[in-house]
Amino acid sequence: MDANTLNEAFAFVQRTYRRAPCDGCRSLETWGTIYERVVIVMCDNCGWASRIGPLAAV
Repeated sequence: MDANTLNEAFAFVQRTYRRAPCDGCRSLETWGTIYERVVIVMCDNCGWASRIGPLAAV
């Protein structure tokens, strides 16, 4: 994956999963990121991390 594609993937994940309801506390203080080719949603309120799935599937 080249740098341009990776930047586009990060932007997509951040846009898509920003303010998604947290699985732990239902807060909307969440943001999406990519870790080791897996999309994860992190919660700033409770610290919960939800695995969404592999980057290729998203």
